[in-house]
Amino acid sequence: MKIPTKGVPLLAQTLSLSEDPERILVRPRLVNHLADVVATSQVVLLPGPPGIGRSTALHQWISSSGRPWLSAEDRPDDEVVAAAHEKGSKGLVVIGVWMARDNAPALIERLVSIHERIRVVVRGGPDFLRETAILTDILGEAPASVNPDVFHLTRSEIGRLADQRNVKVTDRDVAEIHRTTGGYGAVLTMVLDQAASPERSAAMSWTDASGTAFTELVAHVGVERMLTPTQLALADVLSIADQLPLDAAVELAHTLGRRGTLRELQAFRLLGRDARGDEVGILPGFRQAIEGGAWREAAARRPPGSFAGKQLVSGIMAGAVKG
Repeated sequence: MKIPTKGVPLLAQTLSLSEDPERILVRPRLVNHLADVVATSQVVLLPGPPGIGRSTALHQWISSSGRPWLSAEDRPDDEVVAAAHEKGSKGLVVIGVWMARDNAPALIERLVSIHERIRVVVRGGPDFLRETAILTDILGEAPASVNPDVFHLTRSEIGRLADQRNVKVTDRDVAEIHRTTGGYGAVLTMVLDQAASPERSAAMSWTDASGTAFTELVAHVGVERMLTPTQLALADVLSIADQLPLDAAVELAHTLGRRGTLRELQAFRLLGRDARGDEVGILPGFRQAIEGGAWREAAARRPPGSFAGKQLVSGIMAGAVKG
């Protein structure tokens, strides 16, 4: 499915999708949410790690709305600004910018000064607090943002996606898939593809499948694009503890110097909550990935001075860890 280009060469850029459009689940809930946020905000930050479904959701929204879309990637700043000037004078145009782009803040500042019809959708990374602070300096106020929670698939959506991919699942299966993957789009897709494969072992559990998928994702994108060093330290603690009391995990996050760390990890669907709701731990699938060698190698490359998990448990938590 092509995005309307309105005859402007630079606007002929489509969102990059690795999935066959026929295999992508249509999600009206998510599309409507994006439409509401972009309609009322000039700059919208989409934070989170790779693979949660931001590009797919934007593709669906742009395709259904007919809005001109301009991708700033692989284009000089001046060329992007010139195209924005032309289209912004005629109507609303949506411009996609990656926060990881060189000189992204300067480009965003130039774009928002052109016209109020310009909408800038910023694809961020795992460091939500830092990126929000950067954009606040530009705008004079905090940007609108879409919590990563919104992108993760619900149980109902998991069931529909399984049906679409001809994977037979029960309600109990759907609940277990959601528990082990958190609805994380890239992981969930790999799990269902694995379930549909004739080579899949009947003895493989959903936790095993989720662990394999998380491991592949970490190996593919790199842990530095999924977690900040501080978040990695917190995950390191939880990887050696079955559960932490919620108040202890919050205190640990604060001790690490990041009040948003715990909330961010839960929003990214890397941390979960137990059935009682008063303890927090790593999602089963993500825990299994952490216990693999790739994660430990990444943890060993943390910057000097970052906390080690066992030191945090013994020195900071003072016996609060269970497991």
